[in-house]
Amino acid sequence: MSNSRYALPPLLLFLLLTLSPSSILSPIISPSPATLSPVAFATAAKVIGAERVTYKHADPDEHEKVEAALGKIKAPVQALTEPTLRKTIAEHSRVLVVFFNKEDKAFPLLVDDVSGAKEELTKLGVTVAMVDGVAAGESVREEFKAYGELPNFVLVRDGAFRPIRGYPQSDELITFVKKRLGLAVTHLSASDSHKAHSLLSASNAIALAVLHSLKGPEAEAFAEASRDIDDIEFVATTGANIATEFRIVSKQRPTVAVIKKEDEKFVAYDGPFTSTGIAAFVTANKLPLVTTYDEDSQYTIFNSAIKKQVLFLATPETYSEHLPVVKEAARRVKGLALFVHVNSDLPDSEHALEYFGFKHGATAIMGMVSNETDEIKFKFDRQLTTDDIESFARELAADALEPYYLSDPIPEKNSGPVLTVVGKTFKEIVLDKSKDVMLKVDIDTCEDCIALDSTFKKLALKFATVPSLAFARMNARHNEYPGLDVSAFPTLLFYPATRKFHPIDTDLTRLGPLTDFVVRNAAIPVQMPSSQVSKSKEEVEEEKELGRDLEAAKAPKKGSHDEL
Repeated sequence: MSNSRYALPPLLLFLLLTLSPSSILSPIISPSPATLSPVAFATAAKVIGAERVTYKHADPDEHEKVEAALGKIKAPVQALTEPTLRKTIAEHSRVLVVFFNKEDKAFPLLVDDVSGAKEELTKLGVTVAMVDGVAAGESVREEFKAYGELPNFVLVRDGAFRPIRGYPQSDELITFVKKRLGLAVTHLSASDSHKAHSLLSASNAIALAVLHSLKGPEAEAFAEASRDIDDIEFVATTGANIATEFRIVSKQRPTVAVIKKEDEKFVAYDGPFTSTGIAAFVTANKLPLVTTYDEDSQYTIFNSAIKKQVLFLATPETYSEHLPVVKEAARRVKGLALFVHVNSDLPDSEHALEYFGFKHGATAIMGMVSNETDEIKFKFDRQLTTDDIESFARELAADALEPYYLSDPIPEKNSGPVLTVVGKTFKEIVLDKSKDVMLKVDIDTCEDCIALDSTFKKLALKFATVPSLAFARMNARHNEYPGLDVSAFPTLLFYPATRKFHPIDTDLTRLGPLTDFVVRNAAIPVQMPSSQVSKSKEEVEEEKELGRDLEAAKAPKKGSHDEL
């Protein structure tokens, strides 16, 4: 299955793709069909050292393509508003809903993909409906279980919502829909053993069911289990010879086994023959005990239903040395956490390792919980033994670990007009309820951040005699704090004394407007000596320059209606 356009879950994607800079930079600095979440952009900026990361929307010269795509929607598929969408769902038992953003550069490609799949989807009894996701709003999309950045795909069947992850192209979209309908199970006769081997050779694993019949409750339970598991082939047979050939020696029928190319080549299911039981078994066993991250495995890793991940950071040499220990721990907690090996010896891994608090070539274990909107990491500070890794993974799965946040050492001296904030002092300085605090969040390689330093220092000096005001700076590459989610650098955040959990952000960069901003938003009235209240020469010059800009903007342009 092609991975070319999938919108992958945020944090782990960027941490791992940092190991290949060309892979991570292309969707950020150039037009790309990939859709990336705000958290992904923020993490990318922090990890790779980008100076300022922003979203790419359709440029004016792209409008013609967008309008053509919008017109194209009306012909092959239905373009619906929210009310007509609900009416369509009420009238049809199977509806594929595609929430789109027409400002996305990939929008014309999206329309082509959906249009290309429409004929085959119609044969499956599926009505295709495209809806402007921006106009519909986030609450409507969440109602449909459509999470993350647009576009979103959701199959609505008899009122039940079944989301389709990522950004599938035409053929992939058809396959996904078949999966959601339970129509993607491959049936094999007794003489088809070669087909089963072909399926296994083409993928990493297959789920093989040996049934009494390919129709009836057993087959339906197996098909139901396959609906939400996209990255493994489901195969059903009644042939005893196929069962024997794949080491299913039990004569009990029905039975299910996951057959893999590596590690545990055969794992049999011994639970009740229900769709939920089978699905949980396949999800827990379809991957190797430890999956090495690479281009081929990224989709499976990021789209796994198991969102608790144990990252094994190691060079190839230390990986081989510790692999038996890690594998045994992974075997003991199958289904609770996904074990992923990340090569820490690659030359471009420095920023990713730094994000975890490690250096190039490190051998370490980290825990990660990742979903569409939140990513939390957990530090492993135990012995590298099977028992300790197992207990760590179980506590991770049970949400019993304390999150880990990066922090520089607390500075020995911290005075002057601008205080240094690190992760460990964020609460003490920024959340101090006796002060209004202006915080500059930046990274040390950012040119825009450096350019703002002088103005920020002058701002702090201007209010140096006001005891209720504090000015601080935090390097976001080395420091974190719960709830602090910054998506661009530099970012200025003002924390009023009475509303510490609702900071006010600003894009102002000039001294005069910033001075007014601080005075206006301070919860504690600002008392300043008259000498400080008067405008500095710099502020006066700023106002003159701003006035000239406004006059130039108002002046009629040659050939304008005003001039006529």
